[in-house]
Amino acid sequence: VPMWADEATFAPGGKSMRNELGIAEDSVVLAYAGALGEAQGLETLIDACREITDPRFVCIVAGSGGSEQALRARARDVTAIRFIGRIPQPRMTDLMASIDASYVSLRDTHLGRVSTPSKTQAALAAGVPVVAAARGDVRRVIENARAGLGADPSSVSSVVDAIRQFCSMSVSDRAHLAENARRTYETKFSLERGAAEV
Repeated sequence: VPMWADEATFAPGGKSMRNELGIAEDSVVLAYAGALGEAQGLETLIDACREITDPRFVCIVAGSGGSEQALRARARDVTAIRFIGRIPQPRMTDLMASIDASYVSLRDTHLGRVSTPSKTQAALAAGVPVVAAARGDVRRVIENARAGLGADPSSVSSVVDAIRQFCSMSVSDRAHLAENARRTYETKFSLERGAAEV
């Protein structure tokens, strides 16, 4: 049975937090929101962000976890990254309205290849494209639906290529990915679809 998101929280229509976060409206914003642990392999994201020279690019990291301090230290010289700590669940609607893409990552393990992190459904429900740095199910869903871009979770250059490709897209092309994201949620992961599968 496909797992759905909290549809009261993750849906289009939130109020952008860009002004609150000091992010320009014309920025291209990628966000990772969730646990900061070993399984996510976020070192690759940080190292990739160090290579992005597009001045519009901003990467938000929201959340906490066992790897947080090490990740903050690793990102100390990466001006594009902003750690904003944990966001209360009711504000996640607004965070999703503030970003252009959601970063979903899993280290390449047997379990990782058959896992779909809940942040995937959350982003799709909010109509936000996904950059899936993973192998297996989650990346296959995103690429097949044209709801975002895929990358190799262990390759900095692969993540760099995905971010650069996303930044180079026109506003209308990114909007098309967003439409596909929401449509994918409605047809594959929604509560209505899941209830029908039970």
